Amino acid sequence: MATRLARASGRTVAAYDERVDGRRDRFRLVARLRQALGEGALRTHFQPVVGIEDRHLHSVEALVRWTDDELGVVAPDELVAAAEAARLIDDVGAVVIDQALGQLAAWDAAGRVVHRAAVNVSPWQLRGRKLESALEASSTWHGIGLDRLTIELTESAVADLDDVGTRVLHRLRDRGVLVAIDDFGTGHSSLARLRELPVDVVKLDRSFVTDLPGPVASALVTAFVGVASALGLRTVAEGIETEDQWSELRRIGCIDGQGYLFGRPAPGGDVLVP
Repeated sequence: MATRLARASGRTVAAYDERVDGRRDRFRLVARLRQALGEGALRTHFQPVVGIEDRHLHSVEALVRWTDDELGVVAPDELVAAAEAARLIDDVGAVVIDQALGQLAAWDAAGRVVHRAAVNVSPWQLRGRKLESALEASSTWHGIGLDRLTIELTESAVADLDDVGTRVLHRLRDRGVLVAIDDFGTGHSSLARLRELPVDVVKLDRSFVTDLPGPVASALVTAFVGVASALGLRTVAEGIETEDQWSELRRIGCIDGQGYLFGRPAPGGDVLVP
């Protein structure tokens, strides 16, 4: 890159600037993402969410996946960041919503029981009407009511909600959509503040689950579950990987759980649905 810049500028020496390659890579990523959206190349995988008490699958989280012919596997965080920067996040979100509701319809047709699907929503999607339009269109097309959908926002996104975003959440909840806070405990929110927000579910970040059944971790999770229960919020523990972690969460009284112990994200046809 430095050599090409030197030739173009008539200079014989040019220093390498990694920021230039970084911008080039981002432009390439966005260009490939635009093409992927046009070709329908994004795929949604589903991870089970189970009841802690009986380990019975009742819902799933929809997670976007993208493998590009040129770029290979693109990490979800990288995909979302590129989509937000290029103002393509509404389009990516619409794909995930449509595939999630479509998969619920497919499970229904096969006699499988999955009550609800959760989709992750970016703060950008709450700043206009495209999110609500996408939900309405997919709900009508697949014949799946919005009362079978949960939207998940990160703790930091919920903390930064403006009046417009809050009104969108209230309208969606009026339609039966549940609102969940993902990765709770990694930001600066408090459980007490949740009384002011349109939230139904709190998902405890995996960092609190990792050290279970250690005494400090158990005390923290017990406090979290107790306060959430007092506020009428459903609790989900993320990142459950061992039987000991599950057993301790069951003892504490956490309602739901998610993690590799119960199933990894997979295409809808590969999810073990009762």
